Amino acid sequence: MYDRNGSLEFREAAIDETTGTFTVRLQFPNPDHVLLPGMYVRGLIEEGIAEGNFLVPQNVVSHTPEGEVTAKFVNKDGKVEVRTLSVQRSIGND
Repeated sequence: MYDRNGSLEFREAAIDETTGTFTVRLQFPNPDHVLLPGMYVRGLIEEGIAEGNFLVPQNVVSHTPEGEVTAKFVNKDGKVEVRTLSVQRSIGND
């Protein structure tokens, strides 16, 4: 693992349909010259943080007959209640 954060400088608008990839340009501090020109790396890119949101495992999510997304939560009184969720997207199994 590389212990320094970088910044996203460029992201290609189109995805290559044959490989499912797109080009990005990232810039990292490299004072120890660990990163060399032409190296391929695997990275995790966080484009933003959605404040006030959380991940829910998909296996605990249900759908009502009307198509609403719901999950069961334990409220402050220790009782289980069903809540309707506003889903933005899936991330892995969440």
